[in-house]
Amino acid sequence: NSTELSGEFQSAVVWANHLIGATSFVISAVVCFLIVFDTDSRARSYRKYLFSLQFTSIATDLLMSTNSPFVMLNCRVMYTNSFVAEYIEIKNHLVIYIALWLEVAF
Repeated sequence: NSTELSGEFQSAVVWANHLIGATSFVISAVVCFLIVFDTDSRARSYRKYLFSLQFTSIATDLLMSTNSPFVMLNCRVMYTNSFVAEYIEIKNHLVIYIALWLEVAF
């Protein structure tokens, strides 16, 4: 009775994260273009805040969709098998993600 995740399951999770991340990126990019090219004069005062919020949201989505972390709660393990893991450790990835999330939330 192994707790190891099958390769098929890992592949499905990675593909789902990439698909959801790409979809979220496209929608967020459209929102960025709407913010930049809005002609309403009432939006000028807060447009830079909306754009920075949307840009940070895009960065967070791209970071999470490219890293695809796996959490196994029954044995308290978290790991990733993406190309980003070669450059960023999972602890650093979570710190970056939490910092970006806090930037968006507050």
